[in-house]
Amino acid sequence: MEDKFIKIQGDKYRTGVTLQEYKGSYFLVSSKESEDGKKVWHDWAFPQNKDREPGEKAWPVKVKLGNSASEAMEMLQLLLAAFKAPDSSKQQQPAPDDYDSDVPF
Repeated sequence: MEDKFIKIQGDKYRTGVTLQEYKGSYFLVSSKESEDGKKVWHDWAFPQNKDREPGEKAWPVKVKLGNSASEAMEMLQLLLAAFKAPDSSKQQQPAPDDYDSDVPF
């Protein structure tokens, strides 16, 4: 599979993610697109060691989705479901019974 860059719509820095297959596993890689749109660069980071110090070698910033295309698709479906699920912390609290009693108009 050829790498596929997906740009974040409306982002002025031309950032997005690249869907990448590497040795049979599938990843989302943090990426940026060139101004002319002809080149894509991956973001790199130095992972911390057990002492919380930066490692010696930089690695691309990526998230593994699965060891096969079907596992990757299942993971993406689970992520999509997580976005669609109601978030209990964001639900509105019911207004108290005397909510309108002190309205100044």
